[in-house]
Amino acid sequence: MTGSGGEPLVAVYADLGPVARKAVRADDGFVDGADVDGGTVDTADVVGLVVRSESRVDRPFIARFPRLSFVIRAGSGTENLDLVELRRRGVRLVRNPVVSAESVAELALAGLVSLARRVPIAAALLQRGEWRKSDFVGEPLPDLAVTIWGAGPVGRAVARRLTPECRSVHFAQWPSLPSDAPAIAVEPALAASDAHILCLPSRPSTRGWFGPRRLDRVRDARPYLLNLGRFDVVDVAAAVRRLADDQLRGLFIDPVDAHHLPELRAATAVADRDLNLLATPHLGAQRRDVLTRLGEWALDTARLLVKETRDDQAPHRSPAAHLEATAADWRDDARS
Repeated sequence: MTGSGGEPLVAVYADLGPVARKAVRADDGFVDGADVDGGTVDTADVVGLVVRSESRVDRPFIARFPRLSFVIRAGSGTENLDLVELRRRGVRLVRNPVVSAESVAELALAGLVSLARRVPIAAALLQRGEWRKSDFVGEPLPDLAVTIWGAGPVGRAVARRLTPECRSVHFAQWPSLPSDAPAIAVEPALAASDAHILCLPSRPSTRGWFGPRRLDRVRDARPYLLNLGRFDVVDVAAAVRRLADDQLRGLFIDPVDAHHLPELRAATAVADRDLNLLATPHLGAQRRDVLTRLGEWALDTARLLVKETRDDQAPHRSPAAHLEATAADWRDDARS
């Protein structure tokens, strides 16, 4: 069994590409999460975790690590983390919502172009041996008025990417919206926008945000709906029904993790025709350069945090302060 000697270890449950995998294998301070789960690593020696969205860091999982000091979320979302338990245990959470933002924005542009050109339907027909070119006349992006929901790093990156391409790009009015962001009130946005791009986190206040009520309010505009945030921000079954009823021009759902597959399959099984629907397995950050940068950041940050844990020289910070530490916060801490 690896460990049992008291030296602090970091368990890496995130696949951050070949560069990070090689670095993990070469550094005795890191262990693969699969080895931890397989029982070849003493969990009592694990002081840190590196995770992405596919890892469920709930209370039973956290309880396996009595010395857990920090969790590094390689990305931004926290819906897979038991924040209450992390706070109770005084475990520090470090996130990096910035590195992947431009990659997600690139995917948003690709998704909007694909829907506007009706690529999902055209591709499905071709794969069945049907050639119907004349049925597919797309609409140009410069004709589209776009509303972005969420003005965090991803939302702002999406705005930068789409502004040169589209007729207009605004952020839906939101309590935390920066004062200098181009804004549109919610009701006009729902009534008239050609495309809604969701870059919202999963929170109690945002789950099901685009559900039947708001889908009814966008019916007259027949917009494109693109979810680049979190899966549960959209009522997927209701959105697919609206798409099948021709109340949406197209639907793109990127943040599909493995545990969402039953819900996605059930939602799409009711369609009796090809739909202008694009669903992808959470590809926003899945770009080689982004994974390399995320991996370097996560492993470098882990090394600094292990040093802090080992030396116990850092000033005391309350569990609540630790919980919402971000990548920028940590860099500032490390320099001080």
